[in-house]
Amino acid sequence: MFLMYVNGEWRERPCAMGTLYNQKTCDCSIHDPKADLNGRRCRAPLYIPFHSEPINDHGGTSISLGNNGRVRVHQSVGEFDGSAALTIWMYADIDFGEYLGITLSFQHTGGAANSEQVLVSNCFYNGRGSIEIVIQPLRKQVIFRGTTSQDNSQLTTAEVEIPYKSGGAWNTVTYSYDGTSLTGNVNGQTKSKPLTGRLAVSPGSLRIGMCNSRGFVGRMDDVRLCQPILATINQG
Repeated sequence: MFLMYVNGEWRERPCAMGTLYNQKTCDCSIHDPKADLNGRRCRAPLYIPFHSEPINDHGGTSISLGNNGRVRVHQSVGEFDGSAALTIWMYADIDFGEYLGITLSFQHTGGAANSEQVLVSNCFYNGRGSIEIVIQPLRKQVIFRGTTSQDNSQLTTAEVEIPYKSGGAWNTVTYSYDGTSLTGNVNGQTKSKPLTGRLAVSPGSLRIGMCNSRGFVGRMDDVRLCQPILATINQG
């Protein structure tokens, strides 16, 4: 955890799972020797800090990002207007296996709409993704979803809901799947649901801010994806 001055206030920032804050370089570049996802070392190959435009990956592997032209950077945070989206093409058809973590911060600035808004999803066309973090503004809930596949056929979905702070407050979110449960964390409040199997492979790319017209209205920062080194692209 570290402090960052954004939009006139100091905000707590979590480092991605498996990393620690490096005071010399002012980033989360130290490997946490205590980090463990059922015995597998975790890395954070995708990191989007929204420092400037064009918006790029700063995770060290230069993952290509697509911006539909509506995601803007203002005062070192990403701004989304409900039709803005970032697309990470390399995560289409990827087998995440049994281990995945995602962290981000968001501030909802839209109204209390009775419809979901996507923070992160790998949805395809009109379906839901096998990995989703969405908000429901009317109920002020963050919804975490994970869908797994047993023997490449039977699909099982778990869903966790945790309230978030509205009224322009920033919220810190963590999504975690470890092969036995799906866990969501919002501002330190944690809930889990049992879930087993491998995360279902989706033909959809990973999208940030909008997927199948479920567009997020607000600001986002410090998006990180943490996966085991054994995660591989599906070749089947």
